[in-house]
Amino acid sequence: MGLLWTGKSLEFKSPLRVVARFLFRSRETKAQKCRNLKQQLDDAKQTIAGESKVSPITLPDAPTARDTGGASGDWPLRR
Repeated sequence: MGLLWTGKSLEFKSPLRVVARFLFRSRETKAQKCRNLKQQLDDAKQTIAGESKVSPITLPDAPTARDTGGASGDWPLRR
């Protein structure tokens, strides 16, 4: 027959109720951190999704040869 659990528990400095409370709080703390991180992730995803719905940037048309001075070599504009 092996060691009894109750006999082994007497070797701990803290009473069993203190150990149980510590482990329960540790579990609750971890669960709270997970909930907070999940909320932050959801918020970040919504922010990214909101930014992607912005209309695309439209650039002006490329300058024509007339705007740049053509073949006369006057760069950028004829003055």
